[in-house]
Amino acid sequence: MSSPLTAPSVLNPRWTNAQNKAWLAACVAVQVFNSEKEQQTIEIEIPTEVQDIYPDILLAARTCVEALTNQVTLPWELREYEQCLSKMQNGFNVKVEAAMTAKFPPPEHRRAFEARPFTVVDKIGEIGLWHMPSAISRRLQTVVEKATRELYQSAPTLFQVGNGPAARCDPSLFKRSAANVWGSGTACLCYCWFQQGHDAVPGEKPSPSSSCLKHHQAILKYLDDITPAMCIMAAVLRIINPSQFFQCFQLPQRITASVPVNYRREMLDLLEFWASPFHCMQVIVNRETLNHRDTRGWAFGYDLLATFGRYSNGVLDLPSIGLSCAYNPGTITGLMGKVLIHGVKPVNGERFCFAQFVRPGVFLRAFPDMKEPQPPHLLDIDIRANTVDFEWDRFQGTPRTFTFTPMSVNHEL
Repeated sequence: MSSPLTAPSVLNPRWTNAQNKAWLAACVAVQVFNSEKEQQTIEIEIPTEVQDIYPDILLAARTCVEALTNQVTLPWELREYEQCLSKMQNGFNVKVEAAMTAKFPPPEHRRAFEARPFTVVDKIGEIGLWHMPSAISRRLQTVVEKATRELYQSAPTLFQVGNGPAARCDPSLFKRSAANVWGSGTACLCYCWFQQGHDAVPGEKPSPSSSCLKHHQAILKYLDDITPAMCIMAAVLRIINPSQFFQCFQLPQRITASVPVNYRREMLDLLEFWASPFHCMQVIVNRETLNHRDTRGWAFGYDLLATFGRYSNGVLDLPSIGLSCAYNPGTITGLMGKVLIHGVKPVNGERFCFAQFVRPGVFLRAFPDMKEPQPPHLLDIDIRANTVDFEWDRFQGTPRTFTFTPMSVNHEL
């Protein structure tokens, strides 16, 4: 039987129901992951709050185990690679990237395309990427598809074409058609951030993104509708990068308690339905994504991607490691987007994705002494380092006890 854990709402009443559910989903997922990884049968107490998504948690946690057992090993260190990057090296300079590839060659003796879950691990055991096809159940995909279609119908101007870096948001990259079920464009949903370049301005206050202010009620409904899927993504982050998970979950409390902000009431409204550990999420609809690096996040923290839609032939390109991989609906990918080049080819059909990320300036404003996350190591994923405590008796309702028996995992590398 697992030991007890105190929920965020018990520790601090500022935590919302959405955050509680995400936290509890993460706690259950860690137990499933550890049991599956160690091939041990255990009893798991499932709080009332997450019993409706327990099968979805099982699927995601098991997919994480599959990824961990299929490792792509780099012949170099991620830290050394990152030190050779300039501050704004976005991946578009062909000559510069050719020099990087010559200095840091991709692994040898690997297939060029990977359809299975896998991890990318450097030569000292630090993990740069987790790729997990089919980690989101078909049921939750349908929920997200319906919610996104309704959001587009109620707020079509929310999705902007050409809103973002020119090389990635050129109008020619978007599939624009009146027949599109989910429209086309990008929408940036952030409960707290600085406008570009303003994070270093003394006295500048963070605020929700303009799209969350202009379309406030539609966004609140959308966040509520996609809460189950956001809980699964939170659970995945808890497994693949525990330290980042805990750093991110501290932010809402600190922001609301001690950081002067603009549009405080609207920010609190958003947090009522914000289940993601990340404070920013971009919804990208029917767009090809050119190979690039994201230059404004943490170097060794993960961005978390999830892809949805009705399409085939989805491919995620990872030229930094000489690999492409299946990127079909329901895939979750956690990667160091500031270090590893990544992009998505055009698909047959309609596709949209969630790209969840952080802006370090917000964390520095909330936690001036906070250090950036370090690359997660294989030892961080060890069962002993991943144990959690539960206090189910502090919750409303009665938890149900499930006997969890691991499935056999294919350990062929």
